[in-house]
Amino acid sequence: MPLYRVSSTQNNTFAIPPPIGRVVGPRGSLDLVLTKSEVEEGPIAALVAAGTLTVSELANPSVPESITTDATPLVASTIQIPLSQVVQITVNVAARNTAGSEGASYVFIATYRNDAGVVTQIGTTQQVVTHEDVAGWNATFTTPLGSLARVLVTGEALKTILWEVKYSLVASL
Repeated sequence: MPLYRVSSTQNNTFAIPPPIGRVVGPRGSLDLVLTKSEVEEGPIAALVAAGTLTVSELANPSVPESITTDATPLVASTIQIPLSQVVQITVNVAARNTAGSEGASYVFIATYRNDAGVVTQIGTTQQVVTHEDVAGWNATFTTPLGSLARVLVTGEALKTILWEVKYSLVASL
């Protein structure tokens, strides 16, 4: 399903009725995975028609390939954590060396809070899946920088490794 940004055009907080059941804050925005019919019909369409909300489709949150050529960690992706929100991020990473003889995949989840512009991680990163041909490769979160969560990848000495990072967000106002 596509990712949409739902934004308030007013200085009020608006509730999007069930089945979506989310709240958009004053002049705030919320990224939601919705079907096309949820955007074009029902409560969201009514709020857009009334001029209360705007809706725009976002590109799939994906990062172009990152490349490592040694075992030096590289920030492969940064993810903006919205002000005054708690965000759960699920990250999927696929990697292969350019010779094509080795690969890996990772899935991990972390939760971050942005309190007055200061981002902190809640709890620890949960590694859900780690499948590797080479035990020294890795993908995980690293320390936030400003309002950004950062995905860190680590390759192997003397090998060129291509990394693809995709993520999804669940945000709470």
